[in-house]
Amino acid sequence: MFNRESDWHGKVLTYDKSGYYLYLPAVFIYHDLGQLSFYHNIDSIYKPSGDRVWYSIYDQPNHKRINKYPVGVSCMELPFFILTHSWCKWINYPAADGYSKPYEWGVISAVIFWTIVGLLFIRASLMRYYSDTTVLITLICIALGTNLYHYTFFDMGMSHPFSFALFSALLFFTAKWYDNYKLRDACVLGLLAGFIFITRPTNLLVIIIPIFWDVNSKHLLKERFAKLWRRKLQILLALVVFSFVIIVQLGYWKYVTGHWWFYSYIGERFNFAEPHILEGLFGFRKGWFVYTPLAFVAFAGFYYLYKDGNKTLPVFFIYFLINFYITFSWAAWWYGGGFSCRPLIETYAILALPLAALVHRIVTRAKLGVRIVAIVCGTFFISLNMFQSYQMAIGILHWERMTADAYFYIFGRMKYTEDIQNHLIPE
Repeated sequence: MFNRESDWHGKVLTYDKSGYYLYLPAVFIYHDLGQLSFYHNIDSIYKPSGDRVWYSIYDQPNHKRINKYPVGVSCMELPFFILTHSWCKWINYPAADGYSKPYEWGVISAVIFWTIVGLLFIRASLMRYYSDTTVLITLICIALGTNLYHYTFFDMGMSHPFSFALFSALLFFTAKWYDNYKLRDACVLGLLAGFIFITRPTNLLVIIIPIFWDVNSKHLLKERFAKLWRRKLQILLALVVFSFVIIVQLGYWKYVTGHWWFYSYIGERFNFAEPHILEGLFGFRKGWFVYTPLAFVAFAGFYYLYKDGNKTLPVFFIYFLINFYITFSWAAWWYGGGFSCRPLIETYAILALPLAALVHRIVTRAKLGVRIVAIVCGTFFISLNMFQSYQMAIGILHWERMTADAYFYIFGRMKYTEDIQNHLIPE
């Protein structure tokens, strides 16, 4: 039941966020990755499980307990955790237990850092094609006009800003590798692919983009496979690096369950026979294009990529078709608590290119009237995104029970009232 006054509402280390983070205190403070015996006491103090018990932690037949969330986020939070814990020990902080306020700030710092890293990689990629002005506008739109903003400043600790950074780096090093085919860049691609997998396994679909980068014809497809075959040693070494990374996740599964491969999302499944693509994109419950209209605008930029003869267009198009199908085939296709469609946040690294293509046309070729309309619309979409992020943070915009009626009822509201409940999907 939704309770906007809950003690844990708005905290960093709760629910999914706590699950992603759990590995760090388990390994470095309590030295108990298998039993997680410390968690019961922590739960009684800080409520990382909210109103539940052992949230997303499941008993195994071998008397160990498994955390359903992958290890990747913890790996990317690790430097910030070490700094935080070292500081707490140095000053003799009374609650150096992994869950007190300093540790929350460590997670917040990690999220902001990796979001900035992602934006910097996008900038580096876009500067290959567009001017400073175009790139700056594109970055502002992504940083402030999408739900990346919400998960960076309001709901910190989820996997998506980390995946966004990894996607951004992957696209940058993909272009870089095809420029000169250096072994170092191939190994970096293997490293990034590994981290993408251990952060959110379904995101490994993005690997089709490096494989089919700049391929838009049968001739180029044949040529691509020939070139990849000639560099099979580099690809093999990249796979070795990839394997070294994912062994962290596989090793955890083996240690806790006895199996190298384990499906940890117990009781949760995909339903590929009934995808909810239209609801996921256009529905008021959590529709991506409804709550993040700049994402819809970005797709218009694919037309200009086509006009410019950009050869990445086919693989981008195929990627989004497959990704939409997979994403919205999840049984809980609205993905529980969250703002807009959070599983698609990482794809802003891909949408940056078509969005920049659209911005470039407006900046360089559009008439004054069109530019004014674009500025007004862009400002509105950014303002709407930031305002609705605030609405959700204070409980006005519900995290999973929104309807069209509720959307328009709360539009522009800045104060929560109980009658909002009458417009939501019934519990």
